[in-house]
Amino acid sequence: MLEALDLPTLVVFILAFVIIYNVMTRRKNQPPSPRGLPFVGDILLLKANRGKLPEVFMQQAQQLGDIFTLTFGKLHIVVVNGYTRIHEVLMKRADVFSDRPSFLLISKKIGTGVILSSGQQWKALRRMSLHAMRDFGMGKISMEDKMQDEVKVIIGVMSENEKKPIALHKYLAMATSNIICNIIFGSRFEYEDEQFQNMLQLLNDVFRRPGMFQICNAFPVLRFVPPFNKDLQDNIEAFDRLAQFVSDIVSDHESTYDRNNIRDFIDMFIKFRDEDTDASYTLRNFLRVIVDLFMAGTETSSTTLNWAILYMVAYPDIQDRCQRELEEVIGPGRTVQFQDRFKLPYVRETFVKATLCEIQRISTIAPLSVPHATLQDTTLGGFNIPRESIVLVNLLSVHQDPTLWPDPGTFNPCRFLEDGKVRRGEYFMPFSAGPRVCAGETLAKMELFLYFANLLQWFTFRKVEGATLNLEGVTGLTRSPRPFEVVVTKR
Repeated sequence: MLEALDLPTLVVFILAFVIIYNVMTRRKNQPPSPRGLPFVGDILLLKANRGKLPEVFMQQAQQLGDIFTLTFGKLHIVVVNGYTRIHEVLMKRADVFSDRPSFLLISKKIGTGVILSSGQQWKALRRMSLHAMRDFGMGKISMEDKMQDEVKVIIGVMSENEKKPIALHKYLAMATSNIICNIIFGSRFEYEDEQFQNMLQLLNDVFRRPGMFQICNAFPVLRFVPPFNKDLQDNIEAFDRLAQFVSDIVSDHESTYDRNNIRDFIDMFIKFRDEDTDASYTLRNFLRVIVDLFMAGTETSSTTLNWAILYMVAYPDIQDRCQRELEEVIGPGRTVQFQDRFKLPYVRETFVKATLCEIQRISTIAPLSVPHATLQDTTLGGFNIPRESIVLVNLLSVHQDPTLWPDPGTFNPCRFLEDGKVRRGEYFMPFSAGPRVCAGETLAKMELFLYFANLLQWFTFRKVEGATLNLEGVTGLTRSPRPFEVVVTKR
């Protein structure tokens, strides 16, 4: 019958079928949604606003309410804005909303690791990861020593480039990467090391690939159709290159492995794999966990520090106030130690710490966190949410809510100060919240304090003459500032 129809009639027939099908299969009382296109849904909205989706979701919430639905091909995504609803999803009803979506084709190809796994596998891999981070230095003096080594290297790099324009992000990324390298491989790399540079490039290839909104997730059949499958294939190839790199290091470790002398995370994986019957401890999952650790411990920390430098350049008066506080409490010429936050509560509890908090709030580097999924049919805000729904929590909507943070677009560290103490409050959630809170939070806090305080202790950062500063973020894997250079001057 279809062969007898001309093309316009066929198109009308298909569109009518899609519309009727969508109406008949749509569940009752679902959250409202923007006016998308038949079949493809809100693909144009998502494509046109790539890089600024958190901000666009906040605008949509003003029209549709704090809970709304997006359609992306076969995917139906519930977007949650505002503290009340996000707190409900992450904390009060985490038992229902703490799963991860199973739709990501890339996960089926490269494994889920800790971040994208669910159920027993998530528990097993998270246990192994936390075990490793605890045993190999998280919050311990030994890890501080390693961070201080990186501080010295960064100070050296900046000293060599004094009074010249320099892009610091790549050096901050290398410094934070070396901390994870110490945990995983048991050693750091020199910044010029060819193997280290190769690994960073491989990680960058993985981090910069499109995420859940790549076309093959919406229309799985396109994974077989060039050029629509290019993003997926590039993702898999980038991970395969990284997997081979790490596999070679694992093989080297296996040749010298001693179960009575666990040296690093790789040794711990070998131990778990050989002595634990849990099927989660596969090499593929381990490789994915390593990517997770670099993503959580490198990308997020280096991006936060990059924002910190940018805001110090944009607000020289705040930079000066932080430096005066460090001078009064630490004194000139001494490296700031992590224990200073105990011995010298003034540093911990006033302006330097408040400034770091404000940087994390206003930049919100992980604004959409990681997609959640529902374990069962449920409700939220009076709407029906089906089982296995994809749920995005927009943390930027909390950190930019004027009812919680007066004049939220203004950079103002004093908003965290109350009676001479730092008060973060429940509305401050840079590491997300609940069972799925960032596992590297403790490590990140140590890194941010040591790097930020020491950089301000030793240097002043100024804008490049004639340059224009841009404080608008671009959201990919993280919400990052646009590339910029600074001029560094020794104090």
